[in-house]
Amino acid sequence: MSLVWSQASVGSTYYARIFASNQIGRGVTSDYILAVAGTTPAAPSNIVITPITGDLNNGTGVILSWTPPASLGNVTYTYTIYMKTSAATSTWSQILQQTIGKQMLLNNLVAGSTYMFRARLFPSDGTAPSLFSSVVSAAVLDFPGAPSQLRNSTVDVSSSSISLTWPVPSSNGYDTTPLTYNVQLLNCNMLWVNLASQISDTSITFRADDRGQPFVFGRGYTFRVRAVNTRGIGPASLSIQVLFAQAPYPPPSIMMTSADLTNKRSATVTLNWDEPTFTSNLPTTYAVVGYVNGSTTASIKQQTAPASRTITISGLNSVSTNYVFCVSSSNLLYNGTSSTCTESITVRGIPVAPATPPTVGSVSWSRDVTKFGISWSSLAFDDQNAPILRYIVQTKFITSNNATVRANGTPFAKAANYTITSPLSTFTINNIAPGSYAAASVSACNVMGCSDFTPYTNFTYMVAPPPAPPAPLLTLTDSDPSSGAITLQLTWAPSLTPDDGGMTSVYTLETSTSSSAGSGGGVGNWTNIKYIRYEDTLRSTPYEYSMTLHFLPTPRRTVSFRAYATNPVGMSAPSPVVNYVLSVLPAPPTILFMDVSITTLSSGGGASSYRPILTVIWHGDQFRAAGYIVKAAPVSESGALGTWANVAQIVGGDVFRAQISNVTISSRYAISVAGYVTDDDGAFAQSGPSSTPKTIIIAQAPTTTDLYVHRPASSQFGGDRVSLEWQPEPYTGFPILHNLYMSQLGPSDLTASPLTLIQANISATKANVTGLTSGTIYTFAVRAVNALGAGAMSVPSEPVYAIQSPAS
Repeated sequence: MSLVWSQASVGSTYYARIFASNQIGRGVTSDYILAVAGTTPAAPSNIVITPITGDLNNGTGVILSWTPPASLGNVTYTYTIYMKTSAATSTWSQILQQTIGKQMLLNNLVAGSTYMFRARLFPSDGTAPSLFSSVVSAAVLDFPGAPSQLRNSTVDVSSSSISLTWPVPSSNGYDTTPLTYNVQLLNCNMLWVNLASQISDTSITFRADDRGQPFVFGRGYTFRVRAVNTRGIGPASLSIQVLFAQAPYPPPSIMMTSADLTNKRSATVTLNWDEPTFTSNLPTTYAVVGYVNGSTTASIKQQTAPASRTITISGLNSVSTNYVFCVSSSNLLYNGTSSTCTESITVRGIPVAPATPPTVGSVSWSRDVTKFGISWSSLAFDDQNAPILRYIVQTKFITSNNATVRANGTPFAKAANYTITSPLSTFTINNIAPGSYAAASVSACNVMGCSDFTPYTNFTYMVAPPPAPPAPLLTLTDSDPSSGAITLQLTWAPSLTPDDGGMTSVYTLETSTSSSAGSGGGVGNWTNIKYIRYEDTLRSTPYEYSMTLHFLPTPRRTVSFRAYATNPVGMSAPSPVVNYVLSVLPAPPTILFMDVSITTLSSGGGASSYRPILTVIWHGDQFRAAGYIVKAAPVSESGALGTWANVAQIVGGDVFRAQISNVTISSRYAISVAGYVTDDDGAFAQSGPSSTPKTIIIAQAPTTTDLYVHRPASSQFGGDRVSLEWQPEPYTGFPILHNLYMSQLGPSDLTASPLTLIQANISATKANVTGLTSGTIYTFAVRAVNALGAGAMSVPSEPVYAIQSPAS
């Protein structure tokens, strides 16, 4: 039998006994038992898994922490931890028990494995345990591996920098977050110090040591690197020692400055090179090696004295052998690993002479000069397969007509050598005097030298050229002054047709503008405007050619024309000059804008005076006008026009603006503009038609104006105010202000008061008047004023009766 009593207080101690009873009575009481009231505890909550971090000596495991139940009473409990792996065959097993605390350390776990944990409370009195907590899981982290092959990628002495690189470690310690790295330097106290911490790249460049001092040239520096993950800092890589020094750069170029390659058995070359752009400020020596016929194995090795940048290499004794020479630089700390090389140098002999002597091509003429053309059989390569670089042509000239003298080639009136770049195999010799005899021979050259000259050609007679053509005749046949079209006709003699030498003539037309009619243009002022070939002149009418030319020169200038003929022999004298005078007057301008500006002049204490300036802008005929005349005429109040007078002369057909100061204030003027042309000497000659006149007023006192009163339909103004407006004044040349006047007639007054100024210098064209008295009749007037004075008073406004607004 059993009994559950639910009124006990958790944690309280109770004594209990039991007895039996029946109808007769109660039996003997049992012995006392001691019991403490309790309850089933809640499971632990908020279990958190934290990996073990810190030093490498720490074990591989995790730290479990949790939150105990809110109330445990007076009963003690044991925390029991159960664990299993993520493997499918794994089962829960009890691993730890402890009676106090909120966390426990689980060590010696397998790194990289995933573990699951749960917890349970067991009361010390043997009552029922708590439920299991929620299951939590985590992968056990390890420290990252050590980076391997830490390398010194670059030492740059000029910028005081050391660059290091390393690969990613083979193990990241099962951490999913990216690795970072600590780069350490072994300092002078033989302690490793971080020179860079938690960098994300696998390379870095340092420009100073751990004390911030630049690296010292020639000193060794020891580095290592360690990877960092969530677990902590992994083991260090193997350290490397970097010598802060640098090999010199190779010379920027190497070249052959001289060579003796004519002796096939003992050729010699001299090489030199420029100083490297970087030498570490140490003595630099150079090693020169030579490679033969494309071989990668050096067959020539020579070293220079320190700082010497030239070397002579002899004993190049292989015929038709290609050599490539390379130079590298070294200093006390480093041998150069790179070098600069020459292009291929070939040891060969000199070429043989061209196979055949040169032959005479043609004899021609140009401007009284005879040309002698020759040609020969070209050689692309010599007997050693070396390219021909040039030919040398040797010539003889004599004037004797004796065949024996010509055969012997002496005496020479002239001898000359000409160098021709290969692959040309023809040559033309100029400036040979007509009537002489000429002969030539040729030599071929390559890098080794030049061949013998070929035998001379037979002497060729330099035929004298025919005479230059006569001058053509040029005539003016038609003209159109309005369009500037001029028609000219060119006529020449039949002797200008092609001669026996195959020459044709070209006719050149020239033009010039002169300073006076009929002068035909000044020397050096002629300009070519047309070339007419002989083929262009084959027309139905023989020996004539007509052309129409269009000009837009400066009007009233003399335009001159002349022509001459040329052929390959020479140039004729010019034809007689044809003159034509253009006299087209410019079109009338159009006035676009006029404006007046006024300057106030101080009078030293007296009344001020004013100086008006009238600006006129127009559009004119810039192609025909040499300038413009601006005219003005006074205009009366009735509009009558006075006498016109010139007030400005503007030079230049493209200048469209004038400023006129000889005008009078308070005057009205009509303005007109006309373009003009000049004579051949540039002086004024004639005006063209004038523009349509435009009228302007030069700064006057303002006129009267009309005044308007604004009031509501009920003639009530809110009891004490009225609005006034008037027309703006026309232009006067000065800023316009307004003065407002008022007259009033009260209920007891017999006559209205005079107009009295109530507001002065109003820049707007309206005003408000306040403070009116009910029952009073008001009249208003306005007057415009400027710097020259006041205008007439406006007509007074109609009477305004002020009425008090009724009370509400």
